Amino acid sequence: MKLRLLLAAAGGLLGATQASHAQTAAWCPPGATWHYEVQTLGGSFPVTLRYAGDTLVGGHQAQRLRYSDSSMPTKYVRVSNDSLYSWHNGRYVLLYRFDARPGDSWQTYAGHAYGICPQAPVTLTVDNVGTQVIGGRPLRWLSVRVSAPSQGGVLRIYDSIGSINGWHPYAPTCGGTDPDYLYLRSFEAPNWPTVGVGVGTTGQLQVLATAEARAAQASFTAYPNPTTGLLTLEIAAPPAAAQVVVRDLTGRQLRRQALSASRQLDLRGLPSGSYLLTLESAGQPALTRRITVQ
Repeated sequence: MKLRLLLAAAGGLLGATQASHAQTAAWCPPGATWHYEVQTLGGSFPVTLRYAGDTLVGGHQAQRLRYSDSSMPTKYVRVSNDSLYSWHNGRYVLLYRFDARPGDSWQTYAGHAYGICPQAPVTLTVDNVGTQVIGGRPLRWLSVRVSAPSQGGVLRIYDSIGSINGWHPYAPTCGGTDPDYLYLRSFEAPNWPTVGVGVGTTGQLQVLATAEARAAQASFTAYPNPTTGLLTLEIAAPPAAAQVVVRDLTGRQLRRQALSASRQLDLRGLPSGSYLLTLESAGQPALTRRITVQ
C-alpha cells in the first residue's frame, strides 16, 4: 500500500502501436473494458473502466474513458504516432512513448484515482523494451521506472492494454491520507482473448492470456480463498521440484518454498489484501492463482 507509483493501466489504452492509430480510435475499440481491483485500508472492491466513445477535446479527437464508479473522474486520451497523451489541466500531457528506447525519459504528472490528492510532476525512464505475443497478437511493452520524491519502482506497460496498475503515477504526497490503489485484474475487447495478470517465466509480473486457463487445466487450486493465513494447495499432477512463490500485486516476491508433501502454505503474517500464488518448475509454464488474505 505504500508503493505510490502505480502506473496507469487505463493508460492501458496505450494503444499507440502504429502511426495509423493517430487517425482513429481503433486501438481502443467499442467494448474495450478494463477490470480493476481497488485496495483501501478498509478492504478491496472491483471497479471497471470502459471506452465510452470519441469526442473533441482541446481541438483534437480524443477517446473518452469512464469508470463504473461515478466519483472517479472521466479520462480523455489521444494518440499521435507512437505516443499516448492524457488531458491534464487544460492541455495534453505525454504519458507513454512506444518508440522509446532504454534510457529515454520524459516528464508526466502524478495524481490519484479519485482526484483527491495533489498532482505533481514525475519522470518516467525506460529500463527495457520488448514484444510479447498475447492471444496471437504481438504487443510491445516498456519497462518503465518512476522517479519522484518518496517514490520509485519499475512497471511493465503494454501497448493497447496499459500497465497492471492504475491511471497514472500517484502523487508523492497525499495530504496525510492513504490513497486507494488500482490493480488490473483483466482486459477484454471484441476479437481479443480475455487478458489477465500473472507471473511469467522470468518471474516478472506481466499480462498473460492463458495463466488462469493453464492453472485450471492443471487443476491447480488453493483453499480456503479468502484465507486467514493457512492454505491447502491442490494439483492433479505436481511438477518435479516445484516451488511455491507468493508475490504482491506489484510483483515483489514475499515467500518462496518447495511444494511440501502436506501441500500446505502458511501465509500468516502477511497484511490483508490480494496476492499472486504461483507454482513454478524449471522448464514448465508457471501456474498462477490470485488469493486474498483476510
